[in-house]
Amino acid sequence: VSLLSAAALQGILGGSPDTATFIAYSAFLALLVGLFQLSLGLLKMGVLVDFLSHPVIIGFTNAAALIIASSQFSKLFGLKIADYPHQYETVWYTLLALPHTHWPTLGIAAFSLFSLLLLKKYAPQLPNVLITVVFTTLLSMVIGFEEMGGKVVGTIQSGLPSLAIPSVSTNHLAQLIASAVVIALIGFVE
Repeated sequence: VSLLSAAALQGILGGSPDTATFIAYSAFLALLVGLFQLSLGLLKMGVLVDFLSHPVIIGFTNAAALIIASSQFSKLFGLKIADYPHQYETVWYTLLALPHTHWPTLGIAAFSLFSLLLLKKYAPQLPNVLITVVFTTLLSMVIGFEEMGGKVVGTIQSGLPSLAIPSVSTNHLAQLIASAVVIALIGFVE
């Protein structure tokens, strides 16, 4: 669903919209998806799922997993790769840039993956993701990861944003509704 939402918003807003616009459109899209799913439930339209074949759903889910995993390659190696129109192009240019790997980032990534797997195997009852985040955060502070050129989140703004109805252009409304229908159906099937 996240992948579909990002693709829908990128198609509507283009390459790199400002953060406020992206958040407003994301919130509105989520609201539309929720309303559509609620409508499906209230009208007992779950029978629509029976018209989608199981291999199609499995193929879609596996493709989404591959796209999500491959979209993280550049971050795993600490590379700055531009977004290309097709995922295979982004992966290809990431592979070409591997000689420029940021080694401290790769080390932190390897430590994180190792920690996740180790905790999952030997202590599955513990919150392995939370523990790994805490350990890698502490590790990055101890080794001075930011001074090595590594990217860190930095200071997070405190408090909550004010509540407001997202401002969405009426020109984009039809595209958002169409995307919401597709996302709601896929989310419902998953």
